[in-house]
Amino acid sequence: MGGGCGMFYLPNFCAKAHSGDKSEKRIVVIHKSRVYALSSEMLRSGINRGFGIPRAISVNPNCIIVNRNRTLEQAYYRSVLEDLYRTTPQILAHDVGTPELWVEINAFDKRKLKRCLNKHLAKAGYARTRNLSKLAAFTAKCSELLVVCPEKEEAFLKLFKTRDLRHFGFELECLEILDLLGFRDLHSLSKLTLRHLTSQFGKEGHRLFEFLTDETTTGIIPSWNPNSITIENNVEWDYSESDYKSQITAAIELVLKKERKGIFSFQIGIGEGSKRRETRTFDHPTKNVNKVATLAVYLLKRLLKTEDELSKYKIDFYLKELDNVQSNLWGQSNWNLLKSTLNNRFPQKCFLPAPIASAFIPEDINILRPLDAG
Repeated sequence: MGGGCGMFYLPNFCAKAHSGDKSEKRIVVIHKSRVYALSSEMLRSGINRGFGIPRAISVNPNCIIVNRNRTLEQAYYRSVLEDLYRTTPQILAHDVGTPELWVEINAFDKRKLKRCLNKHLAKAGYARTRNLSKLAAFTAKCSELLVVCPEKEEAFLKLFKTRDLRHFGFELECLEILDLLGFRDLHSLSKLTLRHLTSQFGKEGHRLFEFLTDETTTGIIPSWNPNSITIENNVEWDYSESDYKSQITAAIELVLKKERKGIFSFQIGIGEGSKRRETRTFDHPTKNVNKVATLAVYLLKRLLKTEDELSKYKIDFYLKELDNVQSNLWGQSNWNLLKSTLNNRFPQKCFLPAPIASAFIPEDINILRPLDAG
């Protein structure tokens, strides 16, 4: 499809990421002792975001409480992007930082997208502008691609309730007042001017006006690079170096678990938009988790010394095929077997060079010693 904007929407992204072998329908994700995300079934049962753990359990004793794990979110995030990549290479992936997942897509194959929606029980919207496509994706049924043609925009906006804008981060109090004043749908709401909205609601009114009148289109989306993986984690000031290493090690292990490739380079950044960053490249792609984690922690500590107020750090890993080498040929067990075989077949005829630390001239740096000497 072309000439518009596509939006992929996964409402229960966070709950799905944490479900694992548990029942996804009963998942409640906790962050800082509060309900951060939950499945649709748990939401319908009466649990809401922001509830404390005791209150959530009292509302539904059958809920499954799990602590938020950003590593699991990043792993599932990549899985979704890989499936979308089979639909179209033009993917604009947003950072994972909310219980929901939004991904802008363009030039996609409808049949392939339908399979992806069915697999993840997601929704998708397609419309003239980016915000309209988000509204369409939100309105769509599970596994549906909802297309809003330009000639049907007015009818679509008349059906979209003003109160539902709370799901896009707008204050419920503001939306309830608008509803009471008779602006119950987006079509009627779009008739209000900037002066009307700002005089009544200030900054919130200005933000609402911009959302309703934004004509931004997706435009050309650069192709997503499937050989890059991003992880994000919170900066915890009471963490020790070993705490950070454990956190980063777990993330790297998850990155490499399903990959036949190794890490060729990585970039670690801190602050809003990763304004400060460090990049390192290895001579060869590696799957040595400890090597990468140790270097990443060292760079993170160096970056943290330059900032006072931080909320998270981000690491971008770039993967490449592992070099085609026989890494285990000279492993200790193989080497011992080789020495034994050579000594048995050529007794006292096999030698190894041995370095001489006290040698004065280059010709005397090494001497030959019998292979069976050690």
